[in-house]
Amino acid sequence: MRAEIEQQQFFQALFQQLGQASLTQIESALAEREMVEPEPELSSQTIARLQQLLAGA
Repeated sequence: MRAEIEQQQFFQALFQQLGQASLTQIESALAEREMVEPEPELSSQTIARLQQLLAGA
């Protein structure tokens, strides 16, 4: 239990250090990402849903 609490505290501290990205930074990162073929295990429905989510990002 103690390890979980320490891990949560570490995560919270790291999260605060990272801060927030601006919309411009997010759009830039998404534009620079490498486009690859989806994993063969993913269903066409899953791929379509992920593409919808990314298009709305």
